[in-house]
Amino acid sequence: MKETRLREYLEKRYSQQKDYFFKQKTVETYIADFIYNLRDAHIEAKELELDSEAILKSIEAQNGLVVERAKGIYSFSHLTFQEYFSAREIVANSAWNSLVKDITERRWQEVFLLTVSMMRKADDLVLLMKDKIDVIISNDEYLQAFLVKIYEKSLSIKSRLSLSTIRSFYFEHLLFFGSDYVLDSLNYNLASALGFNLSSMELEEELFLDSCLTDIIEISNSNRHEALTWILELNIYIQPELRKALQDLQEEIIQLESQTNWEDGRDNLPPECEIKLRNLAIKYRKICYKLELSDYQHQLLSYYYEANNLLLDCLNSDCYVSREVRQEIENNLMLPIREFKNSQLQ
Repeated sequence: MKETRLREYLEKRYSQQKDYFFKQKTVETYIADFIYNLRDAHIEAKELELDSEAILKSIEAQNGLVVERAKGIYSFSHLTFQEYFSAREIVANSAWNSLVKDITERRWQEVFLLTVSMMRKADDLVLLMKDKIDVIISNDEYLQAFLVKIYEKSLSIKSRLSLSTIRSFYFEHLLFFGSDYVLDSLNYNLASALGFNLSSMELEEELFLDSCLTDIIEISNSNRHEALTWILELNIYIQPELRKALQDLQEEIIQLESQTNWEDGRDNLPPECEIKLRNLAIKYRKICYKLELSDYQHQLLSYYYEANNLLLDCLNSDCYVSREVRQEIENNLMLPIREFKNSQLQ
């Protein structure tokens, strides 16, 4: 009985550890504290110290909960133990506010997923997560301005997809092509979690057009001249003014080809034509902006993106979230702060 209570006590203390490794003396202090507070305990300080060390070695040998990694340094035998104990302690104490403080820490992602799965109803936690995520870039006017551009862009798109899915699509496009290192690869994780299917993007004509234009401008190993010709031959709607501008640009490229031989040849557009194409994409499609971000802003965007991914992972897990709360969160993903204020006024 005492062994079970000791294990539960240690699990609780372990769950409060934010470091992977902890000193032997720390664990022995927890054990000594437990023994000292037993009703029938009559142990001198020196005996308590020796007993604590012996119990720790016994736990390591028989229980398998912790293991000595180096002299006097312990960790859980598997990180899953620490994550599980943390989630269980959070649920037992409804410590949602404490948990969401770590929403930008990757090593806490599994704890979030475990916590929502253990809750009978996860509404309170996912709503807190959403609020915390929105705060990450709420005070940066430059980043908010780009959220506004994405929001306005989504309103202009004719699609069967939800507005939040479209915003997520363009947000990920913006991160991948508009900045240097926020995303390592473009997988549309957010948009896919909301129902976007990359394999059938051709059915979404405007998204497909914007993706093709972005590829020509941003992807260096594409045959840009041939790609531009291909876009003009697509059986999709292109704004008449944009189509005419693209045709004029194509003729200009052909004339330049006949007059000069630029080193990169047909695989790349002449620099002046590339600038013109980017300006056309910005003017007519509101895409291919270049983000001028500080290192700090890059970090904020990265936190914001990863935290939104985590929130959707939680919503798409086997946790129970009410239909109303789920819909509220999905409807408000990637919204600029001004839109939250407008909705409150209405």
